[in-house]
Amino acid sequence: MRLLLLAYELDLDSPVVPWQARIAALVADEVDRVDAWADRVGRVPARDNLHPRAFPRPPLGLPRRAGGGFAIGARVAAEARRLQVDACVVHMAHHWAYWAGAFLRPMGIPIVLWYAHGSVSPSLRVAHALASAVVTSTPDGFRLPSRKLHVIGQGIDTETFAIAPVAAASRYEVVYVGRVSARKRIDRLVDVAAALDAIGAPAEVRIRVIGPTLTDDDIAYRASVEASIERRKLGARIAVEDAAGQEDLAAAHATAFAHVNLSETGSMDKTVMEALACGVPTLTSNVAFHELLRDHPELRLASDATAEVIARSLVALHETRGAVNRDHFRSLVEGHHDERTYARRLLAVVDQVARP
Repeated sequence: MRLLLLAYELDLDSPVVPWQARIAALVADEVDRVDAWADRVGRVPARDNLHPRAFPRPPLGLPRRAGGGFAIGARVAAEARRLQVDACVVHMAHHWAYWAGAFLRPMGIPIVLWYAHGSVSPSLRVAHALASAVVTSTPDGFRLPSRKLHVIGQGIDTETFAIAPVAAASRYEVVYVGRVSARKRIDRLVDVAAALDAIGAPAEVRIRVIGPTLTDDDIAYRASVEASIERRKLGARIAVEDAAGQEDLAAAHATAFAHVNLSETGSMDKTVMEALACGVPTLTSNVAFHELLRDHPELRLASDATAEVIARSLVALHETRGAVNRDHFRSLVEGHHDERTYARRLLAVVDQVARP
């Protein structure tokens, strides 16, 4: 099979989506050829049959939303015709399902759209209409009624994210990993830090917020969070750090007794799965994980849980960190949500639409 892959980034060093480059390589291991296009191409795993390239600029500097996307899509489709592509996977960047799909579908090239987010936009509806199939991580990751939907789980790098041989006494941090934005409710973590002080939590228990800011709004939000930390004199209890590479994130989990996720996006955040792969229990209000953690009610938070409730839950996890069965938490990911399993499930769906 010859596959066309359209994505945001193809770069192992990306602070946001390094996994897209790894998925491209794992998919290439299973098919004859992969031609992968992205907005930005950096370091990509070497495969003889994997050919990454950056999207061309639209003619005359035309904005993508004003026709430039379709102009680029026409060029991509022409190249797909030349290469005799069998199918197209649009990975997260759903606009390409119609910017390129408008030309690919008349050529008989089916489109499989990967999308995992709680929001439903008009552009997603158009992308869904042109897609032959849709894949997502959990039922909550795609909220349009659809007969095209396939739930295939997440794809986690379980080689990098593994259980570290660290004594429980050395685990004293709470880690949040992910985008620093209002949707992720980082300001709530500042309140939790204050509550930790108020209930007399051990001084060593501190919260590390690690992640990128992607927009001007994110930058302003991070500034307001840091100002709140300084104003409330919580610098010893919580810190906001820049995005880190995968190895550094795995090292952060090695000193963590808990991961925390207060997102309400409804999608299965990869950072939670990465923490679990490291054997770190995750305290979360995200409904996407409530089924996965059904045997761990102590980790499932109500969306309106107060800062004090969250703080006391963290203290309880700190006190019992020596009794955690880290292999159990890893087993929730390995063999179910690891990258190679994910790639094969994705390709099974591609095979269905490419060879009905």
